Amino acid sequence: MRGPASVRDAGVTGQVFLGDFIGQFGIGILSCLVVSEEIVVITRSAKDPSAKALEWRAKADGTYILKELERELEPGTQVWLTAKAGVEELYGAETVTRLAKHYGGMLPHPIRVISGKSQVVVNEDGPPWKRKYSSEKERSKALLAFGQETFEMKFFDAV
Repeated sequence: MRGPASVRDAGVTGQVFLGDFIGQFGIGILSCLVVSEEIVVITRSAKDPSAKALEWRAKADGTYILKELERELEPGTQVWLTAKAGVEELYGAETVTRLAKHYGGMLPHPIRVISGKSQVVVNEDGPPWKRKYSSEKERSKALLAFGQETFEMKFFDAV
């Protein structure tokens, strides 16, 4: 069965869908499935306090199951990936933290990487152009360092 237009439009519990991951959920899901056997996403809306939490469980074969959860959860989203054989090194805490910081470091909501008992917020400082600096020179230095780290090239100046 083809999936609903949106996860919240599903109106079913525990039904197996044959997913069009790109059309429904975007390239990020496809990217995850390159290195994962399974993706589990648990999410609860911050906009609707009466909304139930949802669990979306997808497999590399293109199928997924969507179900409402009965337990109370705080608003937000949690994602778990199950590594495919041979790519386990990509799931190390250091690698995941580095990649999460690179791709999510400027997002406006906290992105946490949890590994065992350790937890790191990778975007705690926010983008460098939104931070407070004691001087224009300090700001320029931070922006230039960000540019060099992000684009792997040295810039002459920052605006």
